Amino acid sequence: MTIYVPGPLIDTNAYRHAIWTLSILEYVYADLQLILHGSDDAEGSIAKWSSGIITRDTAVSLVPASSSIEELLNNTDIIWLPTQRDAVPDHIEYLATQQKPILASDVPSLRQRLKLHTQTLFLPANEPSLWAKAMFKLLSLHSGLRSAA
Repeated sequence: MTIYVPGPLIDTNAYRHAIWTLSILEYVYADLQLILHGSDDAEGSIAKWSSGIITRDTAVSLVPASSSIEELLNNTDIIWLPTQRDAVPDHIEYLATQQKPILASDVPSLRQRLKLHTQTLFLPANEPSLWAKAMFKLLSLHSGLRSAA
């Protein structure tokens, strides 16, 4: 399963929380993939930090901002918007039109832009343990739906 995190990656702590969450979930979901899009500026620090806690080299992909969002979303199961700032990622309007579950930080700008997206779950930005629990439940639900299809 693939989780897509759109950029720009300006909030390093939020992305560290996302990688930390992945490090927990990869024990249950061995094929889990985290795609960080728009990582041009943060690539070095994120790659260094994730190499210390992720067991698989292929679990975290850092893709440049110039990569096609449409192509990335074709292979995405869940859209994840972790941020501790009141910021809006690139392509938010396009993301809101996708029929994919979105897990988002509960910040005013995201809540406003995603208010009509019925598959969005908002969580406090500074609670990585809640992110892990919510992502586990979402992945469990998504796995059940995928195997029933």
